[in-house]
Amino acid sequence: MDARSAGDYKIEPEFLGPLGDRPLVEQAGKSSPDDLFPGASKFLSGRQQRKRREQWNAVRPMVKRLLQPGEHILHVVYATQVPPFLHSIGLGHFVLAYHQVVLVFTDQRIVEALLNFRANGPGTRIRSYAYRGLGGLKLSFGKLTARPAQGKKQGWRSGSEATRSS
Repeated sequence: MDARSAGDYKIEPEFLGPLGDRPLVEQAGKSSPDDLFPGASKFLSGRQQRKRREQWNAVRPMVKRLLQPGEHILHVVYATQVPPFLHSIGLGHFVLAYHQVVLVFTDQRIVEALLNFRANGPGTRIRSYAYRGLGGLKLSFGKLTARPAQGKKQGWRSGSEATRSS
């Protein structure tokens, strides 16, 4: 059992192993206590880290109720759910605002937590896709698609790509 408390979930991108030939902390060069995770300054600017931390803190209470005590968070990213066709017609350019999510990648699953219209607070939905229940996971042209063994496939566009196209 882990020594940490069940509510103390930290982002640990290298939990499954090193991402490169050296640990992220060494690659980053400089590190500060405000970094989202050790070595985050190599990949994310201070502004990006603040925004991601704000979004992660907004959905953390919802997500941590779903996570198992030994589960490790590998990555947290802002994304936009690929909206259904009729939502796109009905909402027009507002469709992206109503389909903003935070994707939490753990060592066991992908958790999708809906954000509110302004993307600064939690929404009303949370979904989980266990890796063992997925028939496939595909990343293509900035779009991540999860295909459950049973059910409809789900797609997301990540980060700045999410705001450029629908």
